[in-house]
Amino acid sequence: MRHFGYVDLGEPTFFGAQHRLALVEVELRPDTTDIARNRVGLRALTYPFVDGVRAHGVLAFYFDPEQPDYRLSFQTRLAKNRADNGGMPTLTGTDRRRYTFVLGRHEAATTAAARLAELGRKAGRSTIDDVTAAFSVERLNEEFFKQYKTHYNRFSEYLANNYRPAFGMTAVRPRAKEQQEAQEKPVRDFAKRLLGQLVFLYFLQKKGWMGCPDGSMDWTDGRPEFLKELFERYQKSPELKSNSFYSSCLKPLFFDTLSTRRDYDALLIPGLDWNCRVPYLNGGLFEREKRRTGQTGILLTTPLPEDVIEVSDPLFEELLTFFGQYNFTIEENRADDHDVGIDPEMLGHIFENLLEENRSKGAIYTPRHIVQYMCQESLIGYLSARLERYDIERETVVAFVRRHEVSIKLGAVATIVQRL
Repeated sequence: MRHFGYVDLGEPTFFGAQHRLALVEVELRPDTTDIARNRVGLRALTYPFVDGVRAHGVLAFYFDPEQPDYRLSFQTRLAKNRADNGGMPTLTGTDRRRYTFVLGRHEAATTAAARLAELGRKAGRSTIDDVTAAFSVERLNEEFFKQYKTHYNRFSEYLANNYRPAFGMTAVRPRAKEQQEAQEKPVRDFAKRLLGQLVFLYFLQKKGWMGCPDGSMDWTDGRPEFLKELFERYQKSPELKSNSFYSSCLKPLFFDTLSTRRDYDALLIPGLDWNCRVPYLNGGLFEREKRRTGQTGILLTTPLPEDVIEVSDPLFEELLTFFGQYNFTIEENRADDHDVGIDPEMLGHIFENLLEENRSKGAIYTPRHIVQYMCQESLIGYLSARLERYDIERETVVAFVRRHEVSIKLGAVATIVQRL
């Protein structure tokens, strides 16, 4: 571990720097820690710097020369000046927070570069709030969803302009806005489903499940940029016609591959020379839409939109480029530990904000911190009731569940219970 010193942040006070940030580099021994996965173990190495006297935060760089990924982390507590302490910076409570960028060969660095460039432009004027903002997950999610919605609107507009009959709409748009929105709802639903399918696949490729080597038995060593590579292979394939990425690749991928059991889990895309494996998913997300029926129950002969439409390739190219600018992480963030990337909670955010039925039914996606609070309260109540016989007080249980503090008495009880 190398400590490079400290950086002063904010306007200086009578007692010196308002806040100080320690700069640390940690080189890990080979084959001891998975940098991309081991979060708790890494942060424990550098938290001692955050003592509220020498430093109120630490900027730490973790790397292993033999691993492709590395971490750039900002660790702090909630610090602010208190008037009753003469303006001295004071740590408020024991809540420790860590925000980290996972970077490397297959990780997008756009967000990290832009955020650090912002700090660079404020050289000598940065505050600890500026550093916190540079590592803000909430800000990242807001930026991502705003652009995601822009692409969703582009897809919806394209389909509404070019395939009105396929979605059961009149050839001319109604003048009344309410009638127009009601008539075009099938288009918006189709676009939401299509973009939702694609963003879900970004989490699957992050897990290493997409494009696994042909003949392998495990779901490992998949292509970390599977969708991008699929689009590039499609563009170079002499067997596939241009401007048909949706019908040539995505339809076979969704309906004939991901939602279908296949021999050896083979990727089935006619005309594409790519021998690899993708999983069978039985959740229904990639199944064909059910064909609509009339009021009498007679099956309609009208083809489904997915059977007749074609989406412009530039729309997909722009969408995949947009996705490629962000890190997708399969690690669920905690209230005190954030990977600065798009995590699975984004699917819930999209579900809540884009599905129109939610507004009428009052369906709301429960934020992570509320879920965590509910789970912790349930655990505290459950454990407190059962540990009363051992004279374990509720405050001891709260410290264990909320802050992972294990008292000597609680540790002794745990040993006794394990022996029973």
